[in-house]
Amino acid sequence: MPWRVMLLFLVAGLGASANLDAQVATEELQSIRPRWVGARMPAFTVKDDKAEAITFAPDELTAPTIFIFYRGGWSSECRRYLRRLRDTEWTLREMGFEVVFLSADGPPALRADPQLAALDYNLLSDSQMQAAHAMGVAYRLSNSTTERYKHYGVDVEAVSGERHHELAFPSAFIVDRTGMIRFVYLSPKLGIRIEAEELLAAAKSLTAGPTAQGDIARTAETLAEPEK
Repeated sequence: MPWRVMLLFLVAGLGASANLDAQVATEELQSIRPRWVGARMPAFTVKDDKAEAITFAPDELTAPTIFIFYRGGWSSECRRYLRRLRDTEWTLREMGFEVVFLSADGPPALRADPQLAALDYNLLSDSQMQAAHAMGVAYRLSNSTTERYKHYGVDVEAVSGERHHELAFPSAFIVDRTGMIRFVYLSPKLGIRIEAEELLAAAKSLTAGPTAQGDIARTAETLAEPEK
């Protein structure tokens, strides 16, 4: 099934970071080829805020895992979104899910913002973009967009500690204990994220068994707008 068919198009505003988000050209996002429901999760290594390496491998997961990709703590929209998930994140952990938040921020930047430092989240650094490339949600900023980001006070090299100028497109994946991807959310707009209620509903459905998992895939297809 083409990945565009599986996109969930939600109606929402871009928020305060709309001016920055609008700078990203459509062609910069064309490299995104996310892994979809039914695929095996690839192995990848990321780092925690102490720069210690953590590897996620499909055969070594100890719990169903939710991977949430966000661009970075420098984004006011990302910070607001992570705060909105506070109760949901706690509920998901109570349900037995591991919840992992990944961004291109280097380890020192993960909790540099006080709003993020106050969250008891598993914030991990994907500054080398292993996870984003493995899951197919990495995109590279053009030179002109990178300069425009600097105009807004965002130096992606300084924040990540790398020179690749890559970020992860906002997305969410639910992977079961066997390493199989069971749910995917990818928004077509940078300012849109999966809502807490939808993420929680997907997780609850997945705990109900194979029938519910099939329902999720069909629902995603039904809600998607046809390609234009």
